[in-house]
Amino acid sequence: MFRVVDLMEVNVHSNDIEGIFYRVTVLSIGTATAAATKVIASGLNVPAEKVAEKLYRAPSVLADNLTEETCKQLASLIQNIGIEVKIEYCDAPAPQPTELFDISVQMTDIENLPKVVANLSPFLGIDETSVISLLISPPAIILGSVSSATLSAIRDRLDFSGVDVVASRPISARYDLVSEELNQHQTQQLNQFLQRLNLSLQANNGLCLENIDYSTAQKIWKHFGHNLPLKIINQDFYRYDLLLNSLPNSSESAAQEFLENKLGITPFDYPDVESHLPLVIHESISHKEALTLEAEFTRHGLDTKKVNITFQRLKIQIHAVQDLQPVNTLLQQLGLMDTPLKTLPYTTRDASETYARFAKYLLESSGADVSYQECAA
Repeated sequence: MFRVVDLMEVNVHSNDIEGIFYRVTVLSIGTATAAATKVIASGLNVPAEKVAEKLYRAPSVLADNLTEETCKQLASLIQNIGIEVKIEYCDAPAPQPTELFDISVQMTDIENLPKVVANLSPFLGIDETSVISLLISPPAIILGSVSSATLSAIRDRLDFSGVDVVASRPISARYDLVSEELNQHQTQQLNQFLQRLNLSLQANNGLCLENIDYSTAQKIWKHFGHNLPLKIINQDFYRYDLLLNSLPNSSESAAQEFLENKLGITPFDYPDVESHLPLVIHESISHKEALTLEAEFTRHGLDTKKVNITFQRLKIQIHAVQDLQPVNTLLQQLGLMDTPLKTLPYTTRDASETYARFAKYLLESSGADVSYQECAA
């Protein structure tokens, strides 16, 4: 097992008598966990924050001006804890600055939430309760300003069905300005600032301004982020339900064939489906996937609509259970109970869309008959 003392025994300040020096370059954090940051920081006697930056923004130089033997020892020790490194001459070209990403983890197969939590907890260096809090709090951003190597490492860790690791380059993303209701003074104050940017508020609460660039978003946040009830949301992290608004008529054979191949809905099913329109055909999908699917359905002559559910709040209505006591215990564990479950139907507390889906999955697994109840916007 890798120990701090192992690393401390490597003399990282030694010089080669022939004047040839080497360095250890981190290529990726690989399979290592957050604990590696503290171990390496202690061994090299450098701040943990500096080591974390080098690991999560790899490729980067971890240590240089080393003898060949020292460099090999250090590289071997670090590789043993899962970090990908290489040994280079000190006069080799330095790693170029890499583009940085913000990362969100989102789930269409909500039953994988426990596995995602168990994998992310050691990687992020936080307890599982804190990981759950990140994942159920939209837009579920787990890390910011990390390299593509770290992004790949996370995707390898979370290679489960229905788990989306969504990455966004902040400087090229588009943003929306969302606020609680602003009073007259706040509205005037914000509008005067926006006018200098050739912009104006679309509303004084909810979605106030949409599709702004990174520079504009930064300027607004710098001036008002700490004194007005504002949020600036990266559109790349939105989640959507995709709804089918109508069915093809008998003359639209290509649309009928596509609908059957894509969703398994045949003309024979149309009378039953008609009464449920608009019908949710894809649930809680990413911004990118929603745009792709919407365009695909449109190309085949089908009318769909994407509904932003990122900040949706849901309650769960329980209609029938096999046994009240286990359901009571489950609701208590989930934190969704206001009063004990004694009679049905029963309505839970509201929760984020992600957490409500997980609760619904657990309740149905226990044999309960449940449905969602949307909260008022």
